[in-house]
Amino acid sequence: EALNGAYWFRKEYWNTMEDVCQWEGVTCDTQGQNIVVSIDLSNNNVTGKFPTDALSMFGGLESINADYNMVYGTLPSDVGNRLPQTLKELSFGANSITGVLPDSLGQLMNLERISMWKNELQGTLPPSLGLLSNIAVLELGENQLSGPLPEELCEAPKLTTLWLLNNQLEGDLLACLGNATQLNTLVLSGNNFQGSIPDTFTTLPLQFFHASSCNFSGPLPESLASLTALVELHLDGNAFTGVIPKSYGQLTKLEHLYLDNNHLEGCIPTDLLALSGLQILSVSGNELDCVLPTEGWTSLLSLRLLDLSFNHLHGPLPKSLGEIPNLAHLWMSHNEFTGNVPDLGAFVSDYLLSIDLSHNYFETWPLSPMIYGTSVRGIDLSYNHIEGSISPLVNQFDHLQRLILRSNLFRGPIPEGVCDLQQLKELALSNTTLRSATPCDHHNASLCLPRCLELDQTFGMDGYTPSYGCPGIVGKRATLQLEVDDSYLSWAHCECLSGYYGSKAACAACLSNGFCPGYVLQTTLVAHAGFYPSPSQQNPEGFVKCNDILRGRTACNPEQGVKDDDLCAVGYEDRLCSKCSRDYFRWGFRCLSCPPGAVVVFLLCLLMICGIYVYLFFVRPTSAALLILIVYVQLIHLLTITRAPFPSPFLDFVNALSWVNFNI
Repeated sequence: EALNGAYWFRKEYWNTMEDVCQWEGVTCDTQGQNIVVSIDLSNNNVTGKFPTDALSMFGGLESINADYNMVYGTLPSDVGNRLPQTLKELSFGANSITGVLPDSLGQLMNLERISMWKNELQGTLPPSLGLLSNIAVLELGENQLSGPLPEELCEAPKLTTLWLLNNQLEGDLLACLGNATQLNTLVLSGNNFQGSIPDTFTTLPLQFFHASSCNFSGPLPESLASLTALVELHLDGNAFTGVIPKSYGQLTKLEHLYLDNNHLEGCIPTDLLALSGLQILSVSGNELDCVLPTEGWTSLLSLRLLDLSFNHLHGPLPKSLGEIPNLAHLWMSHNEFTGNVPDLGAFVSDYLLSIDLSHNYFETWPLSPMIYGTSVRGIDLSYNHIEGSISPLVNQFDHLQRLILRSNLFRGPIPEGVCDLQQLKELALSNTTLRSATPCDHHNASLCLPRCLELDQTFGMDGYTPSYGCPGIVGKRATLQLEVDDSYLSWAHCECLSGYYGSKAACAACLSNGFCPGYVLQTTLVAHAGFYPSPSQQNPEGFVKCNDILRGRTACNPEQGVKDDDLCAVGYEDRLCSKCSRDYFRWGFRCLSCPPGAVVVFLLCLLMICGIYVYLFFVRPTSAALLILIVYVQLIHLLTITRAPFPSPFLDFVNALSWVNFNI
């Protein structure tokens, strides 16, 4: 019950009167003495403190496996004295045990395996572990162990596996580990060692040497080439310098070679290309600066991953890369390659899954009909200088899920073939010069798209030019994530935002004393009431306030919202609405509609006025009183120009006398 037995996943016969050898997970000796020799409680929802007392009850116990549970607490300092001396395997990986590893573990002289990985252990490795004459496996990775490696580990004659991944160990890597003649697995990645890798490992039967992110520096050790049994060599994430030794081509059993994220220079040695069993070659994030060898790649018969990204490689990409028979992943991004993208139609691999050639200087992308498999899932050619149209043969990639072509010089329409890619989940075509083959306006924008794309009704805003927004171009399948520039439809579907005017993507900020409603396909600049565009209605640079015609009213745009050719009130025309329209006459500052027969009346009035003037100035020039009266009326009429708030009857009377000034 102390270990939450009622909630175990496998608990048949536990805590019953049945023979203990019948309990699920329990194994007894084969001699018929009912001695429990093995208990397997792995991944069984075991919860509670480390069961020292319970384990001590099984006098002949040889193995306890309680990996993947929720055992917590600390190991007693005398745990080595309390556990059965017959114990060969102590395995509590992936639990929550805290504290330090007691030095008393060195008392369990029959121990062959200690597996306490992925717990919360702290402190240093006890030197007594190296004195266990039968110890073969030490799995203590993913804890918080610190300090240097104890030299006593070099004295463990049967040690085959030392797994110390992701701790806080420090100091120099023990040169004396070269004396552990049975060591075939050495996993040190994720620690804080210093210096270089000793040259004393040459005689070890190492098959797996993982030393990623260990702070090692200096040149890559030539001595590692002597480890002819090596299958996996992980030296990534360190500070190694210099070139990759040609002698590594002697590691004929090598399958994984990780050298990425160092400071390596030079090029890939052609000797490495002879490793027919190599499956992973990862040298990304270095300072390689060369033209890749054109030949030899076809000898990499087992290669699945080739990652040379984030270097300074230049020149053309070798065509022979397409002849690697089992290539699954080709990653060459962030280099300086030029020329053609390899013709994927000529690749011989039936297992090709992903190609990343982004951030280079490729110029063309030839594509021929696929001869072999079309299993590729992802193609990334973004951030290159690729010109021309996208080949319609892109539809032959039946299993394609990602096609990333953004930031190139592609032109022409999006091929209809992309709609045949039923598994496509991401299509990135932004920042290109792709354009629809059919001229579009806002009435037929959807007809200019491939059949699997459409305009989204959701109004979007361009993040770089917030003067306008456009409905997004989206895939008809909800699972398709799409990037297409608004320019693909020549902005025919775009709208100026409120406060801007124009059409498509040509939207200018609204001028002062103007009004721009926005959110329409053609937003016109509208003057506020009483204002007129200057210098012209066709090319406005501002608005001028018009003069009043009567008590604060103007003839310019009397009601806000009048636009286009209707900027003047009825009866007014020309700039600033300063003239009366045809069939209107000026009455003071106003333009009034001419009554019926106005032409005859006008001619009679004109004849009468002319007669009066002739009489006053030529026949009876002494009629001074009448002249004074005329001048007086003219002066009174001038008062109306001041826009003073005179009473309406007075203004009507004065305007009626304006015929004296020929203001008719």
